[in-house]
Amino acid sequence: MKRLKGRARWCYSEAFGHISTDDFVRMMVIDGCFTIELFRYYLRSEKEILDDPIFRTRWKLPVIRLDLVKLENQLPLFGLQELYLLTSLGHEPPLIHVALMFLDPLTNLVAYEQCNRSVKPYFTSYIMFFDGLVNTPEDVQILRKKRIFYHVLGSNNEVFDLLNDLTKDVAYDWHEIVPRCIYPVYYALVEC
Repeated sequence: MKRLKGRARWCYSEAFGHISTDDFVRMMVIDGCFTIELFRYYLRSEKEILDDPIFRTRWKLPVIRLDLVKLENQLPLFGLQELYLLTSLGHEPPLIHVALMFLDPLTNLVAYEQCNRSVKPYFTSYIMFFDGLVNTPEDVQILRKKRIFYHVLGSNNEVFDLLNDLTKDVAYDWHEIVPRCIYPVYYALVEC
């Protein structure tokens, strides 16, 4: 992992100048191993995971999943891939398949759209549209009453915070908006 440190540091917007090389590598290894073992454990049968406190408690897994998809908490894929191969238990599915089964792909799709100019920003348009609609937790409540939003999070505040987190650090050109992804919501609002 030490040989990947230079490349990995370039993946972050922060300089990490206050963290030594050894500490940075240690952070990547610990965070990466936790993530990979979480993915692997997720693939186990229901009976096998019932004794694990992360999977036994209903609220923990969604909170961890939300935390892992935040851009500032993600490890570079090549670092995870290296750890995955180093800790391979034999015949395992590719890391990308395991990760997509565990993670909600929306944030990763937005990140992909942000990194590839040739891709139309469908998902980015979608979250930016909702971010424009939701400026307070009360806006979430209005959208819920109109049956535009349905959520299983604990409160409207959590939905509001999630939308703010999803759009944090997202660069968006309003001239690139993809109307097809927002028309259904627009018409639902007009009919209300």
